[in-house]
Amino acid sequence: MKKFFAMLFLLFAFILPTVAQDGATRLNYYNHTSQWIRMLVNGNPACTGDVMPGGWCTEAVNPGTYLMQGTNGRETTSGFSCTVQYGEHCDYTVNENTSELLNNPRVTTVDLKSYTYFAVDTPAPLKTLQNGDVAKTTNGTNYNKYMWGYTADNGDAYMVGMGEYPFSPAYNDLDNMISGFVTATNGTLVDGKVTPLTVSGQPAKGAIISAKLDNGKEIRFIMVVTFKGNCGYMFVFGSYIDSTTTDIDAVKTFFTSIQLK
Repeated sequence: MKKFFAMLFLLFAFILPTVAQDGATRLNYYNHTSQWIRMLVNGNPACTGDVMPGGWCTEAVNPGTYLMQGTNGRETTSGFSCTVQYGEHCDYTVNENTSELLNNPRVTTVDLKSYTYFAVDTPAPLKTLQNGDVAKTTNGTNYNKYMWGYTADNGDAYMVGMGEYPFSPAYNDLDNMISGFVTATNGTLVDGKVTPLTVSGQPAKGAIISAKLDNGKEIRFIMVVTFKGNCGYMFVFGSYIDSTTTDIDAVKTFFTSIQLK
């Protein structure tokens, strides 16, 4: 059960704007981009985690002068130097047009693996499992199905599924995508009331699903579903519930690095 609660915490951690402990003197960061941004103070991580698109966070500081920046792991902003007295605050907003090539060696870079329709960071490249196979929606409409996957030595699995439809999916279809995954795995929806989020500026939803294999072992899946244009996407991580070797940081990176093309 410790594994499940760790994953549950992880899912909520990366979909909510992060807020540091409030103080009389503080630095306020605002993410006005379509990407997840790690805020920086004097070249070091600020707040308690990455900030979602449209999100914000606050870093409590002592009076002094601070360089406020933001990075998506591959690029960083030139930043803003601000001096705050006790009881004052500085505001810094990261916009799409403020980024430049990353040149700060203290910032950890993320090597996104790019695919035709998306980019995402995984411990190893995803292999193509389905490449445009014809399938049918629940109402009988033909569409093309794509799937990529990677399974680690400990059984942890990273999967991306995409449907290319003759129509444009809508927000209500996200629940149908989650329900379809539950049905396909013969699983149970553990948590489908996760706060709505965005991926590359697109509406998205998260869910946690439990399923039992024929050998009686239980798997927990974390998934994020979204859409863009005429394509619907599923980003899924699955692990045996009794696994003790899951790389939680890699799981977080998987979900927070998603970019739709």
